[in-house]
Amino acid sequence: MHTPSALDLTDGGAEVTLNDCAQGSSQSDTYVPGCSYMYLSKVAAPPYTYLSSQGAVSWKGGSMAGSAVSFPAAGRTWPALTGLYLGSSAVATPASLTGTIDAAGKVDLTLAYGVLFTAGSAQYRLTGSAQLSSQGTETLGGGSGSAYDPATGAFAVVGITSGPPAQTGDCLAVNAAYGQAGPARRP
Repeated sequence: MHTPSALDLTDGGAEVTLNDCAQGSSQSDTYVPGCSYMYLSKVAAPPYTYLSSQGAVSWKGGSMAGSAVSFPAAGRTWPALTGLYLGSSAVATPASLTGTIDAAGKVDLTLAYGVLFTAGSAQYRLTGSAQLSSQGTETLGGGSGSAYDPATGAFAVVGITSGPPAQTGDCLAVNAAYGQAGPARRP
């Protein structure tokens, strides 16, 4: 049996898909393995907000060159989340996703983001960037990363650093960490 010593990553187009997470609710106090989430430090609301609880998230139009992978802001489908804590909703607007996949399959990404929470007439925005990696465990929410699998194209990344996001609006300050898990496919 031959085991390759390096991944066969070819230059070209790339896309990421986070499949539907039908766990029954967009927010929960419970970690659901395999579901992509945003974790906000628990104050009163459930801390896990599942990104694909109301439809799959996809990011097309990406590219791979050498070990670098890049996804522009255009080409993403990111459903709004409704029916959250106290009847609020959230709209995520990632600005870009860039990173690398090394020969051992380690994935390191930087996600620039904006999330607008709305509850009645109150609005609250978080903006910033998060460092994501396939190595490690996300410290607040508990999700684990996994390396790029060349047979399936799948990998999972978790938030490894996320400074306090910039906060504007009518809500209380929160700290956030981001974890995402889902398959990535190369067309």
